[in-house]
Amino acid sequence: MKKPTNPPQPELLRQLQAYLEQDRFSDQTRLPSERLLAETFGVTRNRIRGSLRKLAAQGVIWRHVGMGTFVGKQPADIGGNGTPGMVPTSPREVMDARVIYEPMLARLAAFNANDNDYREMQLCLDKMAAAPAWPAWASWDGRLHRAIAKASGNKMLLAMFDTLQMYRNRDVFRALDRPFQGIDMASKDHRAVVAAIRERDADGAEAAMRQHILSLRRAAFGD
Repeated sequence: MKKPTNPPQPELLRQLQAYLEQDRFSDQTRLPSERLLAETFGVTRNRIRGSLRKLAAQGVIWRHVGMGTFVGKQPADIGGNGTPGMVPTSPREVMDARVIYEPMLARLAAFNANDNDYREMQLCLDKMAAAPAWPAWASWDGRLHRAIAKASGNKMLLAMFDTLQMYRNRDVFRALDRPFQGIDMASKDHRAVVAAIRERDADGAEAAMRQHILSLRRAAFGD
């Protein structure tokens, strides 16, 4: 961990903005935790928190207690208590929904993905391979899954995916997003999904994504 240096606030703001631009965070991507950002920039968490508040005031990011910090402007339908219409559910139900939903997104991505989508997916794979710690890996994992959803070419399905992600980003659900022994297998699954999408192999992409989500469910619930 870097020793906190606490550069002047304007300099830290510039560093954070450059970080967002360099890593090409897509809209509505969840950022790493304050602790991880503080370690990355070698500053205290209080300094990071203050800079994030300023970026939020500028509309660069938005924050929600219990969900995290996200790139872009806060969606109009998300208030202080979450998204209106969010129904009571459980982590198992959300995982079951992913088993049904995400393989079909991967299938559509095999038909509709373009060069920009491929670059975004490869960026996510590279960043996960180089991630220094679990929180960074998990953040890029979420971004990869959204990139696949976006590559489906269907804005309605992407919006539905983002709604599903809102549930996953709540504290009670994030408790499941923890290091597990199958992280190497998960990375292998990711590469298989992206490879099938690149090859326009819709059946292969769908099957690889289903295998991946089922593996996550087994890791989380033991079934």
